[in-house]
Amino acid sequence: MKESEIISVAWLAFFALFALVVFVFSDRKQNQAWIERMGAFIFAAVTLTALGAAYAPKFITHVLGLPWYTGSPVNITVIIAGILIGWAVFAVGIEWLMGLTIFTLMLGGISWTVNSFI
Repeated sequence: MKESEIISVAWLAFFALFALVVFVFSDRKQNQAWIERMGAFIFAAVTLTALGAAYAPKFITHVLGLPWYTGSPVNITVIIAGILIGWAVFAVGIEWLMGLTIFTLMLGGISWTVNSFI
């Protein structure tokens, strides 16, 4: 298994566990009210959620300086599963998903900064 595939599988395991936590602890009424207020922006939000959830492993491998294997069946499966899990999390707890996105971007920024000095 290549490095990017290991990162992809680890991301999918983490993201599935994250989705389980969201389904157990999120406030569905608050999330539905937030989605209703979004109105016309819902398509953009769903699209950004799908892209963020699907391409997080590629972002992580890029930050770590590892090659990404595009034709890998494992990586393709993780991208598709990430889209589906991202949509499910979006429907139940968008605030959790935004928190995870912010955390991932901060961690990626720190890792990128550290790797650029090494």
